[in-house]
Amino acid sequence: MSLLDDLDRLKSDRRSAGGVECGVARLLRMLPPDEAAAVSELIDGTDVYASRISESLRAYGHDLGSSKIQHHRRRMRGAGCKCPLPEASV
Repeated sequence: MSLLDDLDRLKSDRRSAGGVECGVARLLRMLPPDEAAAVSELIDGTDVYASRISESLRAYGHDLGSSKIQHHRRRMRGAGCKCPLPEASV
């Protein structure tokens, strides 16, 4: 096996199924569909600070820290949680 094979395997292994569901995914699953869509768009589609998003969610009783939001966002760069990437808009 070559180095390139190992590097490709690392990329695919990171996206493998399983593992613990991240805090953002748990919250999105529990929220009504319209609220889940709004939170998801705010996290994935804007550059609003994670701390501001966390403050708003905590004001409504959702204990989701900014570090969990940042971890969820990092999946877009190939790091972070294993949640699916957002669908590309056409």
